[in-house]
Amino acid sequence: MSDYEQSLVFTKMHVCGNDFCLINGISEKHSFTPSTVRYLGDRHTGIGFDQLILLERQTDTNSDVAVQFFNSDGTKTEQCGNGCIAVAAFLYKHQLVRESQVRLKISNQITECEIIQFNSRDEYTVEVKLGSPNFHPNDVPFHSHKQQKQYELEVPSQAKPLFVSVLSLGNPHAVVVVSSLDNVPIDILGDEIQQHDAFPRSTNVEILEIQDDSNGKIRIFERGVGETQASGTGAAAAAVAGQCLDFFRDSVNISMPGGSVLVRWEGQDSPVIVRSKPSFAFTGTIRFSSFS
Repeated sequence: MSDYEQSLVFTKMHVCGNDFCLINGISEKHSFTPSTVRYLGDRHTGIGFDQLILLERQTDTNSDVAVQFFNSDGTKTEQCGNGCIAVAAFLYKHQLVRESQVRLKISNQITECEIIQFNSRDEYTVEVKLGSPNFHPNDVPFHSHKQQKQYELEVPSQAKPLFVSVLSLGNPHAVVVVSSLDNVPIDILGDEIQQHDAFPRSTNVEILEIQDDSNGKIRIFERGVGETQASGTGAAAAAVAGQCLDFFRDSVNISMPGGSVLVRWEGQDSPVIVRSKPSFAFTGTIRFSSFS
Protein backbone atom coordinates (compact mmCIF):
# COMPACT_ATOMS: atom_id res chain seq x y z
CA MET A 1 0.00 0.00 0.00
CA SER A 2 1.43 3.39 -0.97
CA ASP A 3 1.71 6.37 1.36
CA TYR A 4 -1.28 7.84 -0.42
CA GLU A 5 -3.58 4.87 0.16
CA GLN A 6 -5.68 4.17 3.23
CA SER A 7 -7.73 1.16 4.26
CA LEU A 8 -10.88 2.25 6.08
CA VAL A 9 -13.12 0.04 8.22
CA PHE A 10 -16.71 1.27 8.32
CA THR A 11 -20.18 0.31 9.54
CA LYS A 12 -23.21 1.01 7.38
CA MET A 13 -26.41 1.87 9.30
CA HIS A 14 -29.73 3.49 8.55
CA VAL A 15 -32.77 4.90 10.32
CA CYS A 16 -35.90 4.62 8.16
CA GLY A 17 -33.69 4.52 5.07
CA ASN A 18 -31.70 7.62 6.06
CA ASP A 19 -28.30 5.92 5.67
CA PHE A 20 -24.95 6.52 7.33
CA CYS A 21 -21.36 5.40 7.14
CA LEU A 22 -19.96 5.26 10.70
CA ILE A 23 -16.22 5.53 11.19
CA ASN A 24 -14.82 4.61 14.59
CA GLY A 25 -12.07 7.17 15.11
CA ILE A 26 -11.95 6.65 18.88
CA SER A 27 -9.00 4.26 18.81
CA GLU A 28 -7.48 5.34 15.46
CA LYS A 29 -7.50 8.97 14.38
CA HIS A 30 -9.04 9.79 10.99
CA SER A 31 -9.52 13.02 9.08
CA PHE A 32 -11.43 13.61 5.86
CA THR A 33 -11.24 16.26 3.18
CA PRO A 34 -14.45 17.24 1.36
CA SER A 35 -13.23 15.45 -1.78
CA THR A 36 -12.60 12.24 0.17
CA VAL A 37 -16.09 12.39 1.69
CA ARG A 38 -17.58 12.87 -1.79
CA TYR A 39 -15.58 9.89 -3.07
CA LEU A 40 -16.73 7.64 -0.22
CA GLY A 41 -20.30 8.92 -0.54
CA ASP A 42 -20.63 8.05 -4.22
CA ARG A 43 -23.22 5.28 -4.48
CA HIS A 44 -21.66 3.89 -7.66
CA THR A 45 -17.93 3.88 -6.91
CA GLY A 46 -17.73 4.35 -3.12
CA ILE A 47 -19.76 3.27 -0.11
CA GLY A 48 -22.77 5.54 -0.57
CA PHE A 49 -24.57 7.37 2.24
CA ASP A 50 -26.55 10.45 3.16
CA GLN A 51 -24.06 11.29 5.92
CA LEU A 52 -20.64 10.11 7.01
CA ILE A 53 -20.36 10.02 10.80
CA LEU A 54 -16.94 10.30 12.43
CA LEU A 55 -16.63 9.26 16.07
CA GLU A 56 -13.72 10.73 18.01
CA ARG A 57 -12.31 10.30 21.50
CA GLN A 58 -13.66 12.74 24.07
CA THR A 59 -11.51 13.60 27.08
CA ASP A 60 -13.92 15.67 29.18
CA THR A 61 -16.50 14.17 31.52
CA ASN A 62 -19.54 15.88 29.99
CA SER A 63 -19.87 13.51 27.04
CA ASP A 64 -19.09 9.95 25.98
CA VAL A 65 -17.82 10.66 22.47
CA ALA A 66 -17.31 13.55 20.04
CA VAL A 67 -19.18 13.30 16.73
CA GLN A 68 -18.78 15.01 13.36
CA PHE A 69 -21.38 14.75 10.58
CA PHE A 70 -20.50 15.17 6.89
CA ASN A 71 -23.08 15.31 4.09
CA SER A 72 -22.41 13.22 1.00
CA ASP A 73 -21.37 16.37 -0.90
CA GLY A 74 -18.48 16.86 1.54
CA THR A 75 -19.99 19.67 3.59
CA LYS A 76 -20.29 19.48 7.37
CA THR A 77 -23.66 19.67 9.11
CA GLU A 78 -24.26 20.90 12.63
CA GLN A 79 -26.76 18.26 13.75
CA CYS A 80 -28.34 15.01 12.57
CA GLY A 81 -31.12 13.48 14.67
CA ASN A 82 -31.19 10.08 12.98
CA GLY A 83 -27.40 10.06 12.98
CA CYS A 84 -27.41 10.51 16.77
CA ILE A 85 -29.83 7.59 17.09
CA ALA A 86 -27.51 5.42 14.98
CA VAL A 87 -24.43 6.47 16.97
CA ALA A 88 -26.06 5.63 20.32
CA ALA A 89 -26.93 2.11 19.13
CA PHE A 90 -23.44 1.62 17.64
CA LEU A 91 -21.71 2.67 20.87
CA TYR A 92 -23.93 0.43 23.00
CA LYS A 93 -23.58 -2.59 20.69
CA HIS A 94 -19.78 -2.37 20.72
CA GLN A 95 -19.67 -1.70 24.48
CA LEU A 96 -18.07 1.70 23.98
CA VAL A 97 -20.65 2.92 26.50
CA ARG A 98 -22.09 0.93 29.39
CA GLU A 99 -25.12 3.01 30.31
CA SER A 100 -28.39 3.41 28.44
CA GLN A 101 -27.92 7.19 28.60
CA VAL A 102 -25.49 8.33 25.89
CA ARG A 103 -24.07 11.85 25.63
CA LEU A 104 -22.69 13.06 22.30
CA LYS A 105 -20.59 16.17 21.85
CA ILE A 106 -21.51 17.83 18.56
CA SER A 107 -20.18 21.28 17.64
CA ASN A 108 -19.43 22.01 21.32
CA GLN A 109 -23.00 21.14 22.32
CA ILE A 110 -24.14 18.03 24.18
CA THR A 111 -26.92 15.91 22.64
CA GLU A 112 -28.48 13.30 24.91
CA CYS A 113 -29.71 9.92 23.67
CA GLU A 114 -31.32 7.03 25.50
CA ILE A 115 -31.43 3.34 24.61
CA ILE A 116 -35.09 2.49 25.30
CA GLN A 117 -35.04 -1.17 24.18
CA PHE A 118 -32.60 -3.64 22.63
CA ASN A 119 -32.24 -7.38 22.10
CA SER A 120 -29.71 -9.96 20.94
CA ARG A 121 -30.79 -9.51 17.31
CA ASP A 122 -29.37 -5.96 17.32
CA GLU A 123 -32.86 -4.45 17.30
CA TYR A 124 -32.82 -1.12 19.10
CA THR A 125 -35.27 1.61 20.01
CA VAL A 126 -33.53 4.90 20.73
CA GLU A 127 -34.61 8.41 21.69
CA VAL A 128 -32.64 11.56 20.95
CA LYS A 129 -33.25 14.82 22.79
CA LEU A 130 -32.61 17.53 20.22
CA GLY A 131 -32.96 20.54 22.51
CA SER A 132 -35.42 23.40 22.21
CA PRO A 133 -36.34 24.73 18.76
CA ASN A 134 -35.07 28.21 17.99
CA PHE A 135 -37.42 30.44 16.00
CA HIS A 136 -35.37 33.64 15.99
CA PRO A 137 -34.55 34.47 12.35
CA ASN A 138 -30.97 35.53 13.08
CA ASP A 139 -30.23 32.19 14.71
CA VAL A 140 -31.58 29.96 11.92
CA PRO A 141 -30.23 31.98 10.00
CA PHE A 142 -33.04 33.55 7.97
CA HIS A 143 -33.36 37.12 6.69
CA SER A 144 -36.40 38.76 8.27
CA HIS A 145 -37.06 41.97 10.19
CA LYS A 146 -39.26 40.22 12.74
CA GLN A 147 -40.10 36.76 14.02
CA GLN A 148 -43.31 35.20 12.67
CA LYS A 149 -45.03 31.81 12.68
CA GLN A 150 -44.85 31.76 8.89
CA TYR A 151 -43.09 33.82 6.24
CA GLU A 152 -44.00 34.50 2.63
CA LEU A 153 -41.33 33.22 0.24
CA GLU A 154 -41.40 33.78 -3.50
CA VAL A 155 -39.84 31.06 -5.66
CA PRO A 156 -39.73 30.88 -9.48
CA SER A 157 -41.83 27.72 -9.92
CA GLN A 158 -44.79 28.95 -7.87
CA ALA A 159 -47.31 31.54 -9.06
CA LYS A 160 -48.09 32.53 -5.46
CA PRO A 161 -45.73 33.00 -2.50
CA LEU A 162 -45.17 29.99 -0.26
CA PHE A 163 -45.98 30.16 3.45
CA VAL A 164 -42.92 28.77 5.21
CA SER A 165 -42.28 27.97 8.87
CA VAL A 166 -38.63 28.58 9.73
CA LEU A 167 -36.71 27.22 12.73
CA SER A 168 -33.44 25.75 13.90
CA LEU A 169 -32.86 22.47 15.71
CA GLY A 170 -29.11 22.88 15.64
CA ASN A 171 -29.48 23.04 11.84
CA PRO A 172 -31.85 25.17 9.74
CA HIS A 173 -35.29 24.03 8.54
CA ALA A 174 -38.03 25.38 6.29
CA VAL A 175 -41.40 23.64 6.56
CA VAL A 176 -44.14 24.07 3.94
CA VAL A 177 -47.64 22.71 4.63
CA VAL A 178 -49.49 21.34 1.57
CA SER A 179 -52.86 19.66 1.10
CA SER A 180 -51.27 16.61 -0.57
CA LEU A 181 -47.73 15.35 -1.15
CA ASP A 182 -48.71 13.40 -4.26
CA ASN A 183 -47.81 15.97 -6.87
CA VAL A 184 -45.20 18.07 -5.08
CA PRO A 185 -42.15 18.66 -7.35
CA ILE A 186 -39.75 18.12 -4.43
CA ASP A 187 -36.53 18.41 -6.46
CA ILE A 188 -37.56 21.75 -7.95
CA LEU A 189 -39.19 23.21 -4.85
CA GLY A 190 -36.53 21.96 -2.46
CA ASP A 191 -33.72 23.36 -4.58
CA GLU A 192 -35.45 26.74 -4.96
CA ILE A 193 -36.01 27.13 -1.22
CA GLN A 194 -32.48 25.99 -0.37
CA GLN A 195 -30.95 28.49 -2.75
CA HIS A 196 -33.22 31.37 -1.74
CA ASP A 197 -31.40 34.53 -0.65
CA ALA A 198 -33.39 34.52 2.60
CA PHE A 199 -31.34 31.50 3.76
CA PRO A 200 -27.69 32.65 3.78
CA ARG A 201 -26.44 29.19 4.83
CA SER A 202 -29.07 27.25 2.87
CA THR A 203 -31.63 25.10 4.70
CA ASN A 204 -33.24 21.69 4.98
CA VAL A 205 -36.71 21.61 3.44
CA GLU A 206 -39.69 19.61 4.69
CA ILE A 207 -42.97 19.45 2.76
CA LEU A 208 -45.71 18.49 5.24
CA GLU A 209 -49.14 16.97 4.72
CA ILE A 210 -51.40 17.01 7.78
CA GLN A 211 -53.36 13.77 8.20
CA ASP A 212 -54.91 14.40 11.63
CA ASP A 213 -53.82 15.92 14.94
CA SER A 214 -51.52 12.99 15.73
CA ASN A 215 -50.21 12.07 12.27
CA GLY A 216 -48.37 13.81 9.47
CA LYS A 217 -46.46 12.88 6.30
CA ILE A 218 -43.38 14.62 4.94
CA ARG A 219 -40.95 14.56 2.08
CA ILE A 220 -37.48 15.89 2.79
CA PHE A 221 -34.98 17.76 0.64
CA GLU A 222 -31.86 17.72 2.75
CA ARG A 223 -29.11 20.29 2.57
CA GLY A 224 -26.01 18.75 0.97
CA VAL A 225 -27.86 15.55 0.03
CA GLY A 226 -31.08 16.19 -1.93
CA GLU A 227 -34.26 14.20 -1.36
CA THR A 228 -33.74 11.60 1.34
CA GLN A 229 -35.81 8.76 2.73
CA ALA A 230 -35.94 10.15 6.27
CA SER A 231 -34.55 12.76 8.63
CA GLY A 232 -34.77 12.94 12.41
CA THR A 233 -34.40 16.70 12.66
CA GLY A 234 -36.64 17.07 9.58
CA ALA A 235 -39.41 15.08 11.22
CA ALA A 236 -38.94 17.07 14.42
CA ALA A 237 -39.09 20.40 12.56
CA ALA A 238 -42.28 19.34 10.77
CA ALA A 239 -43.90 18.26 14.04
CA VAL A 240 -42.94 21.50 15.78
CA ALA A 241 -44.13 23.66 12.88
CA GLY A 242 -47.42 21.77 12.74
CA GLN A 243 -47.94 22.21 16.46
CA CYS A 244 -47.19 25.94 16.28
CA LEU A 245 -49.85 26.21 13.57
CA ASP A 246 -52.35 24.33 15.80
CA PHE A 247 -52.49 21.24 13.58
CA PHE A 248 -50.79 18.77 15.92
CA ARG A 249 -50.89 17.61 19.52
CA ASP A 250 -47.66 17.44 21.54
CA SER A 251 -47.03 13.85 20.41
CA VAL A 252 -47.19 13.06 16.71
CA ASN A 253 -46.18 10.29 14.31
CA ILE A 254 -44.35 11.64 11.30
CA SER A 255 -44.33 9.33 8.29
CA MET A 256 -41.54 9.59 5.70
CA PRO A 257 -40.81 7.59 2.54
CA GLY A 258 -38.47 5.32 4.52
CA GLY A 259 -40.57 4.88 7.66
CA SER A 260 -42.05 6.77 10.60
CA VAL A 261 -40.80 8.28 13.86
CA LEU A 262 -42.50 9.51 17.01
CA VAL A 263 -41.89 13.17 17.91
CA ARG A 264 -42.79 14.72 21.27
CA TRP A 265 -42.65 18.41 22.12
CA GLU A 266 -44.34 20.10 25.08
CA GLY A 267 -43.86 23.58 23.65
CA GLN A 268 -42.11 26.73 24.83
CA ASP A 269 -38.56 25.94 25.98
CA SER A 270 -39.03 22.16 26.10
CA PRO A 271 -36.69 19.87 24.15
CA VAL A 272 -37.89 18.04 21.07
CA ILE A 273 -37.61 14.25 21.47
CA VAL A 274 -37.49 11.85 18.53
CA ARG A 275 -37.89 8.08 18.93
CA SER A 276 -36.96 5.61 16.19
CA LYS A 277 -35.36 2.25 15.41
CA PRO A 278 -31.82 2.24 13.96
CA SER A 279 -30.70 -0.68 11.80
CA PHE A 280 -27.26 -2.21 11.26
CA ALA A 281 -26.80 -2.99 7.56
CA PHE A 282 -23.23 -4.31 7.25
CA THR A 283 -19.57 -3.67 8.03
CA GLY A 284 -16.81 -3.47 5.47
CA THR A 285 -13.39 -2.20 4.45
CA ILE A 286 -12.65 0.15 1.57
CA ARG A 287 -9.28 1.09 0.15
CA PHE A 288 -9.07 4.62 -1.14
CA SER A 289 -6.73 7.48 -1.86
CA SER A 290 -6.66 10.16 0.80
CA PHE A 291 -6.43 12.66 -2.09
CA SER A 292 -9.43 11.27 -4.03
